[in-house]
Amino acid sequence: MRFIRNSQCGPVSLGDDRAFSFHSSLDGYQPTPLHQCQLDHLHFWAKDERVRMGLPAFKILGASYAVFRKLQSQGLPEGCSSFPEMAAWLQAPRPQLVTATDGNHGRAVAAVARWLGLQAHVFVPEGTADQRIDAISSEGAQVHVAPGNYEIAVQWASQRVSDHVWLIQDTAFEGYTQIPQWIAEGYSTMVAETRDQLGHRTPELIAVQVGVGTLAQAVVQLAAKYWPDARILGVEPERAPCLYASIQAGTRVQVDTKHTSMTGLNCGLLSANAWSTLRDGLHGSMLINEVEAERASRSMISMGLPTGASGVAGVAALQRIQNEFPDWLGTTNLVFLTESINESDEFKDL
Repeated sequence: MRFIRNSQCGPVSLGDDRAFSFHSSLDGYQPTPLHQCQLDHLHFWAKDERVRMGLPAFKILGASYAVFRKLQSQGLPEGCSSFPEMAAWLQAPRPQLVTATDGNHGRAVAAVARWLGLQAHVFVPEGTADQRIDAISSEGAQVHVAPGNYEIAVQWASQRVSDHVWLIQDTAFEGYTQIPQWIAEGYSTMVAETRDQLGHRTPELIAVQVGVGTLAQAVVQLAAKYWPDARILGVEPERAPCLYASIQAGTRVQVDTKHTSMTGLNCGLLSANAWSTLRDGLHGSMLINEVEAERASRSMISMGLPTGASGVAGVAALQRIQNEFPDWLGTTNLVFLTESINESDEFKDL
């Protein structure tokens, strides 16, 4: 079936949208567009995160805010919030930033390091496309290939941590929860912008991507604040069903993953921070296969909105829902186009 309703759904803690003030104060800040879309008889709104702060994905929202909050925890003066000010405040020995990535998060951390004049080390899973490695390296980071999957890359990155090497990771695990929470709060800017852009409209259905679950965590928590009656669906690749399996089991479980075109969602274990929010706040979980992702990618190209495979997961879910579960659709349906097509994208030649 590849779709389950969540019988555990209940109240969740409300999201924190303070990051919106931080991001909107940055030089050159612009909200990303919200598009009203129609595919045949399917109507939806698409928050367009294909370019955010000069990078090809939304991930910079989390990386920038998390590093800002980390600097505050180290004594960054109140009111010092621009990157030139932060760079000037940093004293020797200057920290290094380290992270792991299977998508765009690593490039975002590398970009923040470059803006601050810091060195970044980014660990990627074995088999990561050369084009993705080159994109991260273009931000000045040193890229290290871990001998295994995404979870192994996270382990390798976490082993580099010291007083002057800071792990900026978007998934939480035992003993490491604060920075992933700040990253989730950073992602909330995308949702706050969407609220302003929708105006009086209230989403009845929100389809959001799930990799490690940090984006979905942010969406669920802020939707509870802005749109408490919205129905929220978590979407992930059929070949990386960690949320789906966890909801079925009633507890957070790790799954084996296989190659998928939705590289940024190829994660086998949910963030420890995200699990309880997703367990309580999602109304359902849907798995998308490769054919459905390709179809959604073709659809967005036909609309002049070419989007990476991970970025169209929500669109693919809406297309399935229209055909198989039409009672889930509302008059206002919302998705997030979370990344642009890049040279390593399997759909780039469509």
